[in-house]
Amino acid sequence: MNETSGSGAGEVDQAQGSASGLTTEDQGRVLGGLIAGMQDAVLLLDREFRITAYVGNARAIYGWEEAEALGRSVMHDFIYTFPDGDQEAFIGLMSQGAVARTRMRALRKQGDWIDLDVFFSPLVDDASQPTGFVAVSRDITARVEAERRLRESDEANRALVKELREALQRVKTLSGLLPICAWCKRIRSDSGYWEAIEQFLGEHTEAKLSHGMCPDCFKEHWPPEGA
Repeated sequence: MNETSGSGAGEVDQAQGSASGLTTEDQGRVLGGLIAGMQDAVLLLDREFRITAYVGNARAIYGWEEAEALGRSVMHDFIYTFPDGDQEAFIGLMSQGAVARTRMRALRKQGDWIDLDVFFSPLVDDASQPTGFVAVSRDITARVEAERRLRESDEANRALVKELREALQRVKTLSGLLPICAWCKRIRSDSGYWEAIEQFLGEHTEAKLSHGMCPDCFKEHWPPEGA
């Protein structure tokens, strides 16, 4: 029974190998072609975080030629900022050989900044011993800029809504019943104080008042001589 099962498993393995039709060398070429066509930058690092492979879209993202990048340390020779403030946590995970992911802003060789989504993972050999790391970086600059514009638009909309609500509140205040003295023309405020109409309007509207005299009052207080 055991021999039959073993033979069957071997036949399955052989069939799978034949079905794939790819030698180890062919598989390597296919994998290399897939990486070369990626939109992400793929960096292979040794245990000291020095770049040993600089493939994928690395040249377009970082701006360095492969010959310039190889041997550089991603910990010391590249300038990054961490917009989410998680630098210590991310570097701590890297140092521990753990999988980590974060958002960075990286300074390119040309002097401009680029926003990146960075995935970092350790590499191990057949004995599960660490041999290095792989870092995959995706350019998210356009997305970050779109998010920034959306936030600014939202903030502007909220400010406009607040302004409209305040204006509406002022309109409601003046459209209600206003208690006004029939003799001195003072207006009673919501707090119960009697205020001059000029003061009340100045506090509850955007109007600016100036003083003059109507013709009837002028005639009453300064009648023509001999009248």
